[in-house]
Amino acid sequence: MKLVDSINFVAFYDKIKDQAMPVATAYKLSKIYKQVKEDETFYHDKLRAILLDCGELDEQGNLIPTEDNKGVKIKPDKQQDCIDAINDLQEIESTITFEPISLSILDGLEVTPSDLDGVIGFFE
Repeated sequence: MKLVDSINFVAFYDKIKDQAMPVATAYKLSKIYKQVKEDETFYHDKLRAILLDCGELDEQGNLIPTEDNKGVKIKPDKQQDCIDAINDLQEIESTITFEPISLSILDGLEVTPSDLDGVIGFFE
């Protein structure tokens, strides 16, 4: 498992957490969620450090958003460094331990194929 897989699981969990499901399903998903939440915190802390190093800052030291507000403006001379650092961050091996969950536990939940794209490694 890579760190990015943990980030994807958090997004998946946030999408389905309010749906009714069997207790065993909720338990298994919650147990994984608690572990990957630590990875998510680590990821966001490191990502922020990368962006502060590579991103353009305003006079108050805040990151300047892109024109579409979907990202951060990156210094032209730091663009490749930023890409490399983010790729390296996403590829860090996660230390979470879990038993793969049977995909059948998701029966009855409202999910799309794209919802499963980033989390398929958690299921068997």
